[in-house]
Amino acid sequence: MNCGTVIGLPCEGGSITIRIKPAQETGHEIMNSQSNHVSQRIQDGTAVVSISGDPITLTEVAPLGRKITNLVNTGARTVVVDLSQVNHVGAAMLGELATGLKTTRSAGGDLRLSGVSRRVRKVLAATGLSRFFKQAEMGNGTTEAAIRNVKKVA
Repeated sequence: MNCGTVIGLPCEGGSITIRIKPAQETGHEIMNSQSNHVSQRIQDGTAVVSISGDPITLTEVAPLGRKITNLVNTGARTVVVDLSQVNHVGAAMLGELATGLKTTRSAGGDLRLSGVSRRVRKVLAATGLSRFFKQAEMGNGTTEAAIRNVKKVA
């Protein structure tokens, strides 16, 4: 039985542990994995991972984590995840985003989100994850705005 994902993230005054419980998987919640895509590119010198569709299961979102890890292992320090084509996030996606954040920060970088819809923002806030993604990078910001912000900070 899958009890969820447990992730420890450093924060001011110590660390916080987040437990993300998996959603109950019913026939209605399983999406066709062929309709979901995770792609990566380098844009203006910054690694960008784009997600299209609404991946629900761990199998569908696992490519996100692998791409972030591969980018960090090959030298990327900041990764922008473009969520502009995502309308829904489930426990598996939240787990991959939190793990990606931990991976990038452990390597001295950061993970930024762009194109975050109001619905996804509400889920991030309800789970407490929004406090780990700076508001300036979330908003309804475009990937280009997130990259410009990365360059200002770097």
